[in-house]
Amino acid sequence: MIGCHIDMTVRKQAENNLHHINLVLENAVEGIARLDAAGRYISVNRAYAEICGYKPDELIGQIWTLTVDAEDLPALESAYQTMLQTGKVDIESKGVRQDGSLFYKQMIMITDHDEQGAFIGHYCFIKDISDRKRSEQQLATSEARFQKLASTLPGIIYTSIQRVDGSMEFTYANDFISEVSEMEVDQILENTDILLTMFHPDDLKGYQVAMQESLATMQPFSHEWRIITPSGKTKWIQSNSRPERLANQEVLWFGVVIDVTDFKQSELALQRSEARYRNIIETTMEGVWMLDAECKTTFVNQRMANMLGYTTTQMAGTNPMDFVALADRPQVQSYIERQQQGIEEQQTFKFQRQDGTNLWAIVSATLMLDDQSNFMGVTGLITDITELVTVQEALKSSQIQLTSVLNSSLDGIMAFRSVRDHQGTIIDFEWLLSNPTACSLVKRSADDLIGKRLLQEFPCNQEEGLFDLYVQVVETGEPIQRQFHYNRDGIECWLENIAVKLEDGFAVTFRDATLIKQSEIAIQQVNQELQERVADLDQRHAEMLILSEISDFLQASLTVAEACAAFSSLVEPLFPNCSGGVFITNPSRNRVEMLSSWGDSFQSAPDFHPKECWALRRGRLHTCEEHQAGLRCQHIPADDAIATTLCIPMIAQGETLGLFYLSTNTPTALSDAKAQIARTVAEQVALAIANLNLRETLQYQSIRDPLTGLFNRRYLEEALTQEIARGQRQQHPIGVVMIDVDHFKRFNDTYGHDVGDYVLQTIGTILKESVRGSDIACRYGGEEMTLILPESSLEETNTRAEQIREAISNVILAYNGQHLGKLTISLGIAGFPKHGVKGTSLIQAADAALYRAKAAGRNQVVIAP
Repeated sequence: MIGCHIDMTVRKQAENNLHHINLVLENAVEGIARLDAAGRYISVNRAYAEICGYKPDELIGQIWTLTVDAEDLPALESAYQTMLQTGKVDIESKGVRQDGSLFYKQMIMITDHDEQGAFIGHYCFIKDISDRKRSEQQLATSEARFQKLASTLPGIIYTSIQRVDGSMEFTYANDFISEVSEMEVDQILENTDILLTMFHPDDLKGYQVAMQESLATMQPFSHEWRIITPSGKTKWIQSNSRPERLANQEVLWFGVVIDVTDFKQSELALQRSEARYRNIIETTMEGVWMLDAECKTTFVNQRMANMLGYTTTQMAGTNPMDFVALADRPQVQSYIERQQQGIEEQQTFKFQRQDGTNLWAIVSATLMLDDQSNFMGVTGLITDITELVTVQEALKSSQIQLTSVLNSSLDGIMAFRSVRDHQGTIIDFEWLLSNPTACSLVKRSADDLIGKRLLQEFPCNQEEGLFDLYVQVVETGEPIQRQFHYNRDGIECWLENIAVKLEDGFAVTFRDATLIKQSEIAIQQVNQELQERVADLDQRHAEMLILSEISDFLQASLTVAEACAAFSSLVEPLFPNCSGGVFITNPSRNRVEMLSSWGDSFQSAPDFHPKECWALRRGRLHTCEEHQAGLRCQHIPADDAIATTLCIPMIAQGETLGLFYLSTNTPTALSDAKAQIARTVAEQVALAIANLNLRETLQYQSIRDPLTGLFNRRYLEEALTQEIARGQRQQHPIGVVMIDVDHFKRFNDTYGHDVGDYVLQTIGTILKESVRGSDIACRYGGEEMTLILPESSLEETNTRAEQIREAISNVILAYNGQHLGKLTISLGIAGFPKHGVKGTSLIQAADAALYRAKAAGRNQVVIAP
């Protein structure tokens, strides 16, 4: 036996080393890839693939430029050539991930050679530097902004000495201090204390505290405050100061002061911009519905809440499923899940309003993602199509009526749809319709025919040549008529066949030839009637679409004038060859005034008394033909030649709101059908006007006290919370005044509650006349009133309170000719932030001051301690 032993130790060791190297490369933090001489990937580790946004096997065999941004491709190709010459290149560039997102990478490319030194490819090492690049860009942006600010915003540079006794003396200040303070530099250097007199009263203490803290720690400090210049201007100042203790225990202060008034004004402008954005959302005609990642409602606009009949507060935190019937919830849940998967689509859903009625809506949703593309929630736009669905149901009803006509017809009527092969050639026809007469003629039920194919059920149509004629009808659109003797499939009779094209198919009418010959005129009439009915359905459908659009615009309108303007633009196509107008009854009910009109020959007085219109007098539609001159309404010119006029009172909820008026010089323009449409339009407009009037009334009642006309307590609490938030952001004070009528019980007990109400109404009127547009006057409860005075210091608030107290004390009260005596009030004052940073704290402080005023003898103003 001959044997051969080979030492495998070296080979095994090499394999182990290679295995360890592969493990290191695969688990390396940096991306590592090997490419062949053609620049295609041979191997990539997991980190390389993750950085580039691919799976490793998706890169193998791909060219290296796959992940390169097109903008940086020329530079990288140049770097590639440099690597071929030098053996190595290090470059930073942008890359494109598989999902299209950009990232930044630092890339090192090193050539690879075989044992003979021939170039066989290169290694590529990459590192994701996107975060660093973003930081550099942000830093560059910040530096650019700072450089721009520094070049355009001058500052005060100063030095001062703080003596051991605490006194301060300026040693240097540049000329800009004169521009800011409106005083000469020498004047300030000679008398440092003069600057303290320019501090805003509410800001001096805060500045002194910040300065003392800096002095205690010997650390720099930055502070903002307001100054009031000698000319009365208020400016915002920002100071950055640094203390340094000298050997003699005195302190040397170095500081830079800049005028930041423009910046503060920009903040206010930003707040106004945010308010405008909120207003756009709240006034859009579509519902806006925002959900968080857990499908909970974070925001709905008022339009969305109104659609479902809830308030925005009631809908907060709810799930969309809460507004969907149980049977429809799986469909909605599936839609939400598809949205979360990134599948954006529109879909129609049926919601349930609070009153139990259905809301049909088109939902269009968009994902909300953060900067890292993490799912944050969904924003949906909801379009109310309930009116459109109603119209479609009406169309179905019309189709049912047409079916009834077909079923009662003595003629056999069938309809077919073309069946085509992949080349578009008609190879058969599929049964769509067969009325009872047709089924009786062919001795087959409709269930046996619908969905079946013509040649499969009656192949003789091919032999008789009927099939080719039907194809000709579909291809040319030309109808055919043929009489023939049919003796197949157990049917023997003479038939007259009439086929007409119906979309991609045809409809055929047939009967016994004898009856057809005797009744040709009747057949023509039947066909004409069928065409007229189809045309009438088309016209009705078009009119319904216009009515739906009119209804949608009327519901979306915010005012009666806006509704009528939109209505005038939409209603004209409904009544061709007609002119018309919308008239609204004024509040006193003694005039009817035109809000909008349309048409080239509008003929009516623009405003008139309701008695001048027969329709308004009688409370129902009134039409007048050309020969009925004696019945023409008085608001229509008697000497004008008008073929027909139509007046329809607009009545909603039992109240006549106005008049819908049409006139025409074409006798057939206002047929009975058009009159019915006009009646429907008038009802829609009346309902829209009633809804708008009700909306205005409800809006007023929700925030106003019905007796005094002042804002109510609920509005007070919300408004005070908003003003405090704004005051904290803008660092401005807020004054709160609590008012109580002195000896109010005496008025009620002596003169009765009607006089008490009259007293409260009088005080409410004086308060509304005494406050600014930005101030808020409320009835807190009973005889207590509250004023909120934004941007008003305690001194200013006290002055205003005294003026109001004096104005009320000068009122001479008389009711029904009876003198009621002198009227006085007691007032308590509190101020933000001195007496609290919450609404309840300020109200309590002002209320406590009010009780002190009453305890001190009434008819006076007391400031909270």
